[in-house]
Amino acid sequence: MGIEKPVKSPEPWEEYGFVWGSKRSKKSTAESAKASFFSWLRGCLRESVWMRYPPKFIFKNSRCSTNLPKDYTGRARSGSICALSGKWTPKSMLEVDHITGVGRLNEWEDVEGFIKHLCTTSANMQLVDKQAHKIKSYADRSGMSYDEAVIEKEVIRLLKKENKVEMENMLTNDTLFVGESNKRNRLRKIIHTGTMST
Repeated sequence: MGIEKPVKSPEPWEEYGFVWGSKRSKKSTAESAKASFFSWLRGCLRESVWMRYPPKFIFKNSRCSTNLPKDYTGRARSGSICALSGKWTPKSMLEVDHITGVGRLNEWEDVEGFIKHLCTTSANMQLVDKQAHKIKSYADRSGMSYDEAVIEKEVIRLLKKENKVEMENMLTNDTLFVGESNKRNRLRKIIHTGTMST
C-alpha cells in the first residue's frame, strides 16, 4: 500500500465552464472562462473592499470644501477641484480614484497584491469627477494618455448615430483637414486643434 498522490482539484472556471464561458470570445473556451472568472472576482473585490473602504470616505470628506465658486448656481453645498479636469465639481459628482491603478488580477497569485492595493493610503488617492474617472479608466485600458482619451471619447460620442448631425456639421465647417479621408482620424484632428464649430 503506497501513499496516494492528492488529486488536483479543477479550477472553478474548469469545473463550471458553462458559467464562465463566452460564446463571443475569440479565445479558447478554457482561456475565456478563466478571464471571465477573474473579471467577476475583480468586480466582487472592488465592490466588497474598495466601495466600503472607510479611509476612502474620510479622504473624500476631508478634501471637500464649503467654499463654493462665486459663479456656481447649483444646489451643492460642498465640492472640490477634480484632479484630472481641474474643474470645480459638487461632492455628489466626485469619486475617489487610485492615482496608480490597482493592477491586474488574472491569476490566483495576483489576489493578495490586488487587495493590498485596493486598501491604499491618502498618498495614492485623488478626487475626480465621474466622467473624468471613466475617461482615465479608458485611457489606462487603452494604453494612452488622459488627454488622448478625452479626444478619443469625444470621437466615439460623435460617431454614434444620435450625434450624426453634430458630427456632419463639424466635418462640413472644417477647412484644415479636408484632405483626411478617414472620418475618425479627421475628427481626432479637429478636436485636438480645437477647431470645433457648434
